Amino acid sequence: MDRRFTYDCVIMKDHDAWCVSFPQIPEAYTDGKTREEAIANAAEVLELAMGGYIEDGETPPAYERVVEVATVSVEVSDEDIDRMHYETQSQAAEYLGVTLSRISALIDSGRLESKIFDGRRMVSIASVVEYDTSPRSAGRPAKKG
Repeated sequence: MDRRFTYDCVIMKDHDAWCVSFPQIPEAYTDGKTREEAIANAAEVLELAMGGYIEDGETPPAYERVVEVATVSVEVSDEDIDRMHYETQSQAAEYLGVTLSRISALIDSGRLESKIFDGRRMVSIASVVEYDTSPRSAGRPAKKG
């Protein structure tokens, strides 16, 4: 008795090969030098996987639409790239285990680097990590100027 099985497969270009996988059938994956070869190989591994299910007395997963490709566009400015290296004062306080007022004092003393993005003062992640790993003495940070 012939049975027909249909599943979504994902085909991705990976350097010099095409990789194919079936999200609903994780054991069925393959590749090929060309897209056409990869699709032909995909049919073979799907056939083997379905034969395995049937031979083992298991029911293959029911077909369900599980894959979708969407095109997503973003614009990235130089400021966006710069902002990636900063976090909120609250995040810095949480990371260091201190209060927001301590973060403000560390910014004022120059121990933490900050910058304003869209009217919001952000703290340099690198300066937070540097402060966290540097030896510190007890007491308040010295005031600038």
